[in-house]
Amino acid sequence: MKETRDQQQRTITASWPIDRAALVSLHGEKVAMTMLDYLADFFQDGVVQVQALERAVAERDGQAMVLAAHTLRGSCSMMAMTSLVDYCRAIEAAGDNGALDEAVAQAQALTEEYALIQSVLAPPSQP
Repeated sequence: MKETRDQQQRTITASWPIDRAALVSLHGEKVAMTMLDYLADFFQDGVVQVQALERAVAERDGQAMVLAAHTLRGSCSMMAMTSLVDYCRAIEAAGDNGALDEAVAQAQALTEEYALIQSVLAPPSQP
C-alpha cells in the first residue's frame, strides 16, 4: 500500500522544505537569511495562489492551471522551495501538453505538499 503525504513523517532538513543552498545561491548569504523573515508573507500570498490552482482544477481549465502554477512557481522559486517548484513545473508541462488528468494529479499532490510545508514552517496565527 502506498503511503500518503499525511502518513509520511517529514522533518526539516538542509534541502526540505527550503533548499538552503539554493536560497543562498539565489540571494547571497545575508539576503537569504533575511528571506526567511518573509515566510508569513509567502504563505499569505501562497494561499491565494493555491486557491486559484484549486479553482482551475475544479473547472478542469488547463490554461488556468498553467497560469496558476506558473505564478506559484515564481514565489516558490524565490523561497527555494524546490519540491513545490517541481510540482509547479509538472503542472505547467502537463497543462501545456493537454494532459489534464496528469495536471490535476500533480495539482493535488502540490496542494498536499504545500499544506505540509505550511504546517511545518508557517508562523502561528495571531489572535
